[in-house]
Amino acid sequence: DMWTSIQAYLDGGDVPTQTYHRFWANVDMAVAYAMLEHYFPETAESA
Repeated sequence: DMWTSIQAYLDGGDVPTQTYHRFWANVDMAVAYAMLEHYFPETAESA
């Protein structure tokens, strides 16, 4: 639980770390789809 490690840090513990599982891959795809619709609106339908 990320909040537990943050609370421990706020209480004087070590700096927490987090691994973003697939986060950047998902961001890349979301941006790619958004740019596809932006530059080629005729090829992608809006949600």
